[in-house]
Amino acid sequence: MKSAQITLVCIILLCLFSLHQCGRMESRDTGKSSKIYIPKCIRDNCHGFPLVKNCWCCFNDADICWHDREICMRLC
Repeated sequence: MKSAQITLVCIILLCLFSLHQCGRMESRDTGKSSKIYIPKCIRDNCHGFPLVKNCWCCFNDADICWHDREICMRLC
């Protein structure tokens, strides 16, 4: 019974140490990993069939669309 308790305590300590190291790594890399890139323009449908995505629309306002991606990126 004594060896089972010692084994259990060792496993718990190992888990706590691993969690501590993981938490330190996440707090150090938070600046890099938490940035999510949101594009200015998204591919969407303008005219014709609803399943055909043939336009580029502003992410913030889907009513403003162009057929050319470069124009959308410049004006959104």
